[in-house]
Amino acid sequence: MHETADSGKANLTLANSRIVIVDDVELNLTLLRRILVSAGWKRVDTFTDPKAALESCLVSPPDLLLLDLHMPHMDGFSFLEQLHDGLAHDVFLPIIVISGDVTTKTKRRVLAAGAKDFLTKPLDRFEVVFRVRNTLETAQFYKAVSERNSFLQGFIEDRTITEREQGARTKEQHERIEQVLVNDALSIVFQPICELGSNRIVGFESLSRFTEETQRSPERWFADAAQVGLGAELELLALSKALDFLQFLPAKHFMSVNASPAVTMDPKFISLCSVDPRRVVVELTEHSPADDFPAIIENLKRFRSLGIRVAVDDAGAAFAGLEFLVRLRPDVIKLDRTLVAGIDSDPVKRAMAAALVLFARDIGATVIGEGIVRIDELETLTELGCEWGQGFLLGRPSTMSSSPWPEHWSISND
Repeated sequence: MHETADSGKANLTLANSRIVIVDDVELNLTLLRRILVSAGWKRVDTFTDPKAALESCLVSPPDLLLLDLHMPHMDGFSFLEQLHDGLAHDVFLPIIVISGDVTTKTKRRVLAAGAKDFLTKPLDRFEVVFRVRNTLETAQFYKAVSERNSFLQGFIEDRTITEREQGARTKEQHERIEQVLVNDALSIVFQPICELGSNRIVGFESLSRFTEETQRSPERWFADAAQVGLGAELELLALSKALDFLQFLPAKHFMSVNASPAVTMDPKFISLCSVDPRRVVVELTEHSPADDFPAIIENLKRFRSLGIRVAVDDAGAAFAGLEFLVRLRPDVIKLDRTLVAGIDSDPVKRAMAAALVLFARDIGATVIGEGIVRIDELETLTELGCEWGQGFLLGRPSTMSSSPWPEHWSISND
């Protein structure tokens, strides 16, 4: 007669489970092994000696243990006690106790000793297969949950370490920026902006330099300050120090200062720029986040009403540039140095620059080429109609004193 569906073959996912049977009666072992093998389990080991079985389980824990309760020399309770003492705490070994003693007291003691289920002698084939399969499925689920928990625990520990390290870096970063603000450890240099069609200097861009001995670039300093919530303070310090020198520039020269869109919304910013507004150009870099375009553009109307000009820095360096240019309608467009470098030999760069020059003419803006270091680049930009330029070829950044600055430039040979 064929087995019923409930007592059928072992689930394929459980078929490779290793099962150990311990019983001092050889006939019981033979019967249990035949039942399990016929149901699909092939890895079934049997022991009549409980001591040998205990040693085997401690060396290589099985997936399931079937344990007789009453045996000479070592009964099931003693076996369970020594097994639990010897196994590692993270090993889960499900145990089904086999016994003809079905009293409530015995069952409670068995379960208290760590057994997961109970099989009553004489054994019923269906019940054996059913309880073995259910216990193995529970063990498999427990193992999966344990592995998942271990993974999550490892993930949490790794994330905690990462957050702790990030917190330490942020703290160090915050303290470093604070030291700059407290000690006024920032200086300003100025790079001339020149008219390409003549040898006339038309303005100067103010650039920040930090006195701390480090390989960190000024751009990195400002990015770090923004990350720790001190970006506005550092930008305002740089702006204040730069505009202190405006009085020493020739009256016909303007000063260009850098600012993120967010900082232009600060009342302190417009207050500083209002000292001599018609000689101030505010450069907005397109790499800085500008989440609220309408508010920023509305705010910049106040700048323009005072005579302050607005420039877009690094034009052509990012995909967001075109939207920024169209919505802002700047007074000055600065071609990014990556666009200027090698423009004399790159037709794609020339086409981009030519388009920006044409766009600037249509909206009444002026174009500045940044990072000019070769005469061929200078000549190409001039041919394209770029009015102004700056770069090492035309003048390196330098400090400013109270003495008058030159009004003309000559090509640098260094």
